[in-house]
Amino acid sequence: MKIGIGLREINFYKFFFFAVVKSFTGFIRILIHLLQSTQHSLLPLFYNLLWCFVVALLLKDVRLTPLLWYLLYWIVFLFSALNTSLHLFQQFPKAQRLFFFSYLSALTYWNALWLYTFLWILVNGIIAYFIFIAFLPHSFQTTFFSLLALAAYGFSSILSLLSFLVVRIAAHAALFALLALPVLLPLLMLIVEASIEPLTAQSAIKIFLLSTLFLFLAQVFVPFLWQDG
Repeated sequence: MKIGIGLREINFYKFFFFAVVKSFTGFIRILIHLLQSTQHSLLPLFYNLLWCFVVALLLKDVRLTPLLWYLLYWIVFLFSALNTSLHLFQQFPKAQRLFFFSYLSALTYWNALWLYTFLWILVNGIIAYFIFIAFLPHSFQTTFFSLLALAAYGFSSILSLLSFLVVRIAAHAALFALLALPVLLPLLMLIVEASIEPLTAQSAIKIFLLSTLFLFLAQVFVPFLWQDG
């Protein structure tokens, strides 16, 4: 009896170990592919920064209050995140997505794209901030980049889930915007509110929990969207 239980336990651990290794290698494989195709990600980055530059240039002689400055910045950040997220999920041809789906779990595929989307949104936000600072001088807050990282985390969690849904059902990009904007508004309001004063622990926890909720929902719903897509 003890030998039988021991063998079953060994088989379970072997299965678990190989499943983890397969998921990890698949995760790395997708990330490598994304890094190799970085030139495709530079196009939305260029458009986003061009849009940011034009907005900052047009308003350089306008005197903005701190609230208007941050509101303008986060709106530009929002539309940059929308463009970046959908583009990254659409860059895989359908045949390549089917190959990944046959070899990897849906969560491995989604988590790799989510991480890559988070990094690109964060890079967008940092560069856009310095463009704004150059044309629209503003007092620097030491906690701003912490807030920016939280915003990138939240936006990438929400937009990656919606991008995956839109790409899987081959819906029009307009549906993506219609779904995203109402969901992003509560997060955007929290971020704008936290921008006025130095970031507090309470504000950071609210933003983090709301963002993590969507990350958790993705872990639950992505496998179902993958099976039904």
